[in-house]
Amino acid sequence: MNLQNYYEIYVPNEEEIAGEELMQIRFIDTEDRKDSYRLITGQALLDNPPALIAEFAEDAKITNVVKPPNETLGFIVDNKVKYILDDFKFSNQTAFYQIKIVDRRQNHFINYHFLHYVGNLNRSIDYERSKFYVKNILSNDKREIKFTSDEERKTFCSNNIIDKVFPEIIYLSNDHESRDLFKINIGRTSFIVSESLKLSLEKSGVTGVAFRDVDYLTT
Repeated sequence: MNLQNYYEIYVPNEEEIAGEELMQIRFIDTEDRKDSYRLITGQALLDNPPALIAEFAEDAKITNVVKPPNETLGFIVDNKVKYILDDFKFSNQTAFYQIKIVDRRQNHFINYHFLHYVGNLNRSIDYERSKFYVKNILSNDKREIKFTSDEERKTFCSNNIIDKVFPEIIYLSNDHESRDLFKINIGRTSFIVSESLKLSLEKSGVTGVAFRDVDYLTT
């Protein structure tokens, strides 16, 4: 299957989405759980998630999908989007935590869900067939590089802090699990959705997300 049927999904960091402050929300620690948002990391799902509460920025527009402070952890979605997502196939490393977001302009709160996505498909990459390049963050010089495994790539990245690895073309292994949403974390964290999920979100008029073609991935 060609990746023309897959798209990167993201929350645009643009003024027409987030208002003049270029942010939508800030988290508020509850009395019983200090630093509640910081308990969420990309390492593990929470069996007992904290009571999450946040507030919209003063100029922010209210959208169906909201960007969390750390974009690598997932998305914040309202009930409308959660209802759509329930019909699609996700990794078992996905959880939804309830979160209330306060809109002080209307003096009320809206129920959202924090979509926490743990893990990625990096280990499902066919490194023998895939191609990568390295970009030096100081000189911007680029060169091709080859890896035979995800462990080799991670070791290179750990030992070369000024050389950043980017994908040129990525082949996923034939035995990878087909999903409607997955994450690849090479160069930057990218959330990828199937065309059917993209079309469903667009047909429902979901606000706060955008899509772009992925030209480096194939299965």
